[in-house]
Amino acid sequence: MDCYYPVAEEAIFLIVALKNVIAFGFSYAIIPWTTSWGIARICGVMAGLLFGSILLGFPLYIFGKQLRVASAKLKLSMW
Repeated sequence: MDCYYPVAEEAIFLIVALKNVIAFGFSYAIIPWTTSWGIARICGVMAGLLFGSILLGFPLYIFGKQLRVASAKLKLSMW
């Protein structure tokens, strides 16, 4: 977050808020989902989601510096 210091506070707030919304939705829906699909299918879906999120990290690892340089030219705050 030190790359985007002017908007770091808002970014952290957004990250935490979205994490909490996703966690609530997951905990609210997991029991009906498990009873209708079965535990084996749900474990497969969870493994796929985890693998997909890990795969999203590779482009950031490869192109991260270029993305930071490109986004440095954007106006991120109104101050």
